[in-house]
Amino acid sequence: MSVYIRLNKELNPTTLIKQISKEISRYEGELENSFLCIDIKQAQDTVAYIARNHIANNLENNND
Repeated sequence: MSVYIRLNKELNPTTLIKQISKEISRYEGELENSFLCIDIKQAQDTVAYIARNHIANNLENNND
C-alpha cells in the first residue's frame, strides 16, 4: 500500500485523508497489527523503488 504525493504542490488535507482512507480500506492485512508510516523521500529514490518493484513483479510473473 503506497500513496505518493508531490510536496512541491499545495496539499489538500481533505484529498489526502480520502487517499489514505481508500488505501486503508484496500489493505488486506490485520489493521490491529499494522502501522501507518509517513516517510518523506527524494523523488529519484521513490522512482527507483517503484521501478525495482515493477521489474521484480514482472520477473516473478514471467517465471510462473
